[in-house]
Amino acid sequence: MRIKIYILYSLVSLFSISLFAQSVEEKFEHLEEQVRNISMLDKQCSLNLINEMHCLAKSSPDSISLQARVLYAETGFNQRQGIVDTVLIGRIQERLLNLESEYDSLILNYALCNIFLTDQDYAEAFDLALYISEKARSMNDSLLLARVLNTLGVITNSVSLNQMSKEYYQEAFSLITPDKDEYLYYLIKINTLTLELFNSPSELSEENKDSLFSGTIDSLMKDLDGDNKGSLLLMLLLNTGNYWATVGENEKTFACLKKAQELCIDNSYIQSLLENNLAIYYLYEKHDLNQAMKLLRNSMEVMEQNNMTLFLPMVYGNVGAIYEQKNQLDSALYYNKKSQNVSMDNSQNQNISDIHRKYIAASLNISESKLALASTEIKIKNKQFVIILISSLAVLIIVLLLFIILWQKQRAMKQQVALKEIESNELSIQLEKEEALKEIRTKQIESKLREITSYSLRLSNKNQIFNQIVSIIDNSPDTDKQMKKQIRKLIKENLQMDDDWNDFMLHFNKVHPHFFEKISEIYPDVTQYESKLMAYIRLGLSIKDIAQMLNITPESVKTSRYRLRKKMNLDKDDSLDMIIQSL
Repeated sequence: MRIKIYILYSLVSLFSISLFAQSVEEKFEHLEEQVRNISMLDKQCSLNLINEMHCLAKSSPDSISLQARVLYAETGFNQRQGIVDTVLIGRIQERLLNLESEYDSLILNYALCNIFLTDQDYAEAFDLALYISEKARSMNDSLLLARVLNTLGVITNSVSLNQMSKEYYQEAFSLITPDKDEYLYYLIKINTLTLELFNSPSELSEENKDSLFSGTIDSLMKDLDGDNKGSLLLMLLLNTGNYWATVGENEKTFACLKKAQELCIDNSYIQSLLENNLAIYYLYEKHDLNQAMKLLRNSMEVMEQNNMTLFLPMVYGNVGAIYEQKNQLDSALYYNKKSQNVSMDNSQNQNISDIHRKYIAASLNISESKLALASTEIKIKNKQFVIILISSLAVLIIVLLLFIILWQKQRAMKQQVALKEIESNELSIQLEKEEALKEIRTKQIESKLREITSYSLRLSNKNQIFNQIVSIIDNSPDTDKQMKKQIRKLIKENLQMDDDWNDFMLHFNKVHPHFFEKISEIYPDVTQYESKLMAYIRLGLSIKDIAQMLNITPESVKTSRYRLRKKMNLDKDDSLDMIIQSL
């Protein structure tokens, strides 16, 4: 009788534990889903949910597995909030040492991958994501594989490996349906669409743009405009708004960004991106420099505090543009240089490509090695262990040698890149100096040219006034003849004085220092009078102005030009003015 009671008690206990575990699992999954859906929108609420998940995990019979999932959810939340929590790395690595379940190990490695991705360490994140994808394939876990393939697509897209990113998204989308994971289904769809929009927006015709937006994007907006899809809708609005900005649709950009700002309750990371994009709208559409600068300063402060180096160059560039419009060129130059200095090192692009190639090559090598090993085992079953050991050592040595060679090549390539960058920076500095000197010289020449032109016109005006006085004297019958004669003599002496010409030459030589030397060298027969004529032509003066300068009639200037052409042996089709301008 006692045995029966004991068995019954045990069965009831097991049933109660099973029900409790089931209720904990269901509640935990619900909290997981909530964190995913609101973590981009509401920071504090998400943190409360994560704390609740930690409490549930500790009280669950399956505590180790749930704690791994909590850490994964926490790193996903940090990623959406732009928070880099390096303390989590130590906690995750400590748990990895005591795990027996391969799946739990993969979840924790995925959490590490999220941290590296948030920290923009794309090479580490990519390497870890490849490892997880390989394990997920071997376990036939299509849901985990779809998640990690989406992550691989995000990483490769972040370093502009667009074709590789597209392939990862396509494979991920083929593994997922809304029934399996609705959030992941729409997330991959948004990422794929974003890649399509920004890969080559200029190549899309207006008709294709309208079709794309009236179809896919409008449909997505309707699907996501409901409960528990706020984070997805926010992502879509951000990407759509940024796309409208690239094609110059500023009002549509503003509408998307304002709607996104209304959704984002508590996320300084997203708010900083929104403020930067809204600043662009106020800068170029509304021309409100003060409002644009206010938004950019808020955005810049958050990005600098959180070391958001991926977006800081864009913000610095926009601040520089505002200072440039305000004509504060020193400040504009300062922020433009900061933008260049903070720009992400695109060498990660090459690193990820190398990791991907090594991964493919390693997969092929493993397959080939397995076939070779199977064949070898059949043929050498009776061979001694020593031969196998020697062969293994030989392979190990070859691998080590190859590794050393590859490492040396990679090191040499990095050194070459660094040297080229140094040379490029030095060349840029030298070009900037030369441009500055050139600008100074140009301004000096322009100043001297204005000075000599002004002087020429004053001289011309003086001669004109003197001629007018002579004309008035000649037409005044009442004036004393002796006085007329003296005045006319004085005016003619002033009209023919060499001092005016010497002053003119002094100004002229500052602008064209070797002009008269070239004339003497090329055309030795040219007289001083003809040299004067050529100088006035070099300044671009009209025949009328030259006539006044030389105190002769315009017809005399034309005659002098004709004689000068003959002395210079010019053909009929040759332009006298062009020849003199080229001296």
